[in-house]
Amino acid sequence: MDYIDLVKNVYRIYKECQIKSFPVDCWAVLDHYNFKVFTYSQLEERSKELYLLSTAFSGDSFCEQKKRIIAYNEKANQYRIRFSLMHELGHFVLGHAGESAKSEIDADEFASHVLAPRPVIRYMNIKDVDDLHEKFGLSYSAANNAWSNYIYRWKWMPPYDEDDMLLNLIFPDYRPRNTSLNNFNRYCLYEDSFDRNSVEFARAEYRYLYGNDL
Repeated sequence: MDYIDLVKNVYRIYKECQIKSFPVDCWAVLDHYNFKVFTYSQLEERSKELYLLSTAFSGDSFCEQKKRIIAYNEKANQYRIRFSLMHELGHFVLGHAGESAKSEIDADEFASHVLAPRPVIRYMNIKDVDDLHEKFGLSYSAANNAWSNYIYRWKWMPPYDEDDMLLNLIFPDYRPRNTSLNNFNRYCLYEDSFDRNSVEFARAEYRYLYGNDL
């Protein structure tokens, strides 16, 4: 999933739900979008058919988008439950229809960034996985994944304009830097637009950050 599209969706969630603190209140977010949330046990009492369908799909959680019902396994730990709830919201927000490996990966990525936006990790000066786990309410597994992604890609990079928008929404005192990744074309040898995942962009990115070439 393209990062710009991802952060735009995250920004929309934060703006519409007025999220200003962490850990994110997942139940309040789902309530804002008119989701009814049940444990698997509660769902079994209400609808045996839907319960059997839910548990057949996943041992963690299930979303019935048309009826806006999300069910989750209450036997999981609280951190896994939080991630599962945002994973199911991701399917809804990203317009997924049906199950696929890609949609599951995208929903996981959405959940990770909603619960722990990478520019916020940097802004809050998170020190390590333990700190991330505590501040953002992620399981250690999810915190490790988010931290690895942050260290690999975001810790040393200037923010995109969309990152600045998100930070300014959450932290009114935040002041954007003078440069952003959206302005890379001004600092590189390539005049034409190109894919941010391309070798050319990596070279331009490196020149911009370090004044050198690969």
